[in-house]
Amino acid sequence: MANQDKIIQLFEQKIPHLGWDMRTIDYLLSYMSSMDCNNFINKANVGEREGRCISDLVAKRNLYFTHGIGRSGDLTESQPKAIGSSILYKLTNHNLKQ
Repeated sequence: MANQDKIIQLFEQKIPHLGWDMRTIDYLLSYMSSMDCNNFINKANVGEREGRCISDLVAKRNLYFTHGIGRSGDLTESQPKAIGSSILYKLTNHNLKQ
């Protein structure tokens, strides 16, 4: 099964019965982090929650997730500029409750 198919299945169903290989996990996290505005190419967004990493080593270590989530003190509220982080947060909490 291709990585995209596994991700679609994850969003349509529950946690898969068989664990994913590292490439699939890396693909999911790279895809999610690319949705956060701090990772947009040729854009310099500024704001109180935009992540900034001077060192690419630090950014890579954090899987390029540097944007904050939540809004106005509510961690559960989606952050429009951090779509990937917000989706990952909701996905994690949804699966923890099951």
